[in-house]
Amino acid sequence: MEALVERLKQNGAKPIWASTTPVGPNAAGRRGGDEIRYNQIAQPIMARHGVLIDDLHGYILPAIDRYRRGTWDVHFTEDGYAFLGQAVAKAILAGCIGG
Repeated sequence: MEALVERLKQNGAKPIWASTTPVGPNAAGRRGGDEIRYNQIAQPIMARHGVLIDDLHGYILPAIDRYRRGTWDVHFTEDGYAFLGQAVAKAILAGCIGG
């Protein structure tokens, strides 16, 4: 991950890292809580490199029951993806304006 961020920055990219959204109990090949570990590893690396962080996990969590699919794996309803898209658009604009 360190090497990837360094390489992107060498190429003049302004990376934005989005945290992993919640993993539900019906996710094939994953366990609930996996996303917490992934995010805990990646977030400090991104912060150390000054990468803009888009906390999609924190953004969707309060609304998870509204936007998760009925089987709750790692996917969302159409409205859920639109909701997440708003956060992504804000992060991109913040990166363009603030960076």
